Amino acid sequence: MTIPLPFGPELARTRTRAADGLYAAPRFPWGFLILTWVILFPYQNELDPRQADNLDLSDIAAAAGAGNLLHQALAVLLGSLGIVCLFKYGGNLRLRGVVGRILLIYVTWIAVSVIWSDDPGVTLRRQAAFGLMLAFCAGCAARMTKDNLSRFIAGLTSLNLAAAIVQEFIRGTLHPFAAGNRFSGTISPNTQGAGLAVAVVISFWFAWGSGGSSRRYSISAGIVLLFFLFLTGSRTSLVGLIAAMIASVSIIGIRRYRGGPYRIGAVLMLGLALITGAALLYASDTRPMDVTGMTNVLRTERDGDEVTDLTGRTQIWDVTGGYAAARPVLGYGYGGFWTGGRLDAVADELKWPAYHSHSAYLDMILQVGGLGAIVYIVLLVTSIVVCIVKFLRFEDSAGVFAAILVFMTINGLTESIVILPTFPALILNLVLMKLALASPA
Repeated sequence: MTIPLPFGPELARTRTRAADGLYAAPRFPWGFLILTWVILFPYQNELDPRQADNLDLSDIAAAAGAGNLLHQALAVLLGSLGIVCLFKYGGNLRLRGVVGRILLIYVTWIAVSVIWSDDPGVTLRRQAAFGLMLAFCAGCAARMTKDNLSRFIAGLTSLNLAAAIVQEFIRGTLHPFAAGNRFSGTISPNTQGAGLAVAVVISFWFAWGSGGSSRRYSISAGIVLLFFLFLTGSRTSLVGLIAAMIASVSIIGIRRYRGGPYRIGAVLMLGLALITGAALLYASDTRPMDVTGMTNVLRTERDGDEVTDLTGRTQIWDVTGGYAAARPVLGYGYGGFWTGGRLDAVADELKWPAYHSHSAYLDMILQVGGLGAIVYIVLLVTSIVVCIVKFLRFEDSAGVFAAILVFMTINGLTESIVILPTFPALILNLVLMKLALASPA
């Protein structure tokens, strides 16, 4: 008989299994991982990059209005997979706790936004896709323990990375040390970078919580993932990763040294992690949204022409901020802003096309207004606090969730991918749903 120690991973694993509900399967679902990736990859990746390169703004607008039949079918398949898992493993799992209540408010607000949407048809379709993603995430939460869910996320990222390497090799674009080259695969470098950054965080936490060959494997995997993250050239992902690692070291230190000056220092470091991304927005020379002083440190050669750099983002924020100010309370409906004629209008003002605001928070205001954005922010902050509290009570698996949420919070300042139908958004919803679902037992 094993007697759990008063501290450390053994007691943490005992408490984690109890907190995961009665029906969470303890073994890692390898078959489920492969099946999920087979569905997700064509759903979230452009299988023919040459076709994507040839799309113009009218094609994007038409796709936004009519939708993509393949993506819709895959979304239904993904949601159905989650529903099956819920029926098989869900048992008496319910939305519980403060995270569950706020998540319910957030989802409800998104649902009712169709009432004031500029394009109800697009909003209903986006709501359906979002609901199917949540159904899948709920099924994963019921199917897997927290540790296995972290491994599941890292596994999907690894498969995405392998496919990206093969795809770039086939296209002849795999030049890791060429000047100006950005590793991406079949998605944007920033989206690829976000997934890799989360996987690096997971590798760090598993290295911390394990020993022997498992620790060596986690460290090696983390180094490989970090290497490819650097190849993506995604500075937003690197900043988010730094914030997540600072937060990770801080809460580990707080738990280990509960008193003395270290605790004060750790709290200050955690606060620094949460405001790192905000500094990118508010370090200004002449106006609040001018980040010139900060971005000079992060600039690369591509910043002169590429509209997705930090300097280009300020132009997008200026234009879309005006639209947000026109409807500050309710917004334009979930998915109801970036459609049809408004894509043309924004492109005319910017002099180049844009398909999102490059800020999750600004896009939330555009979609569901300031009220919806406040609920979203409260959901993120509350989830981080809940995870930190659980970790300080020796639930190790909550630590990695806290770090992932810190990354998503910081990344959302200068990227919209955490609220778009992308892999980072799936990661965020997997974590939130796992925190929100619990068994009454």
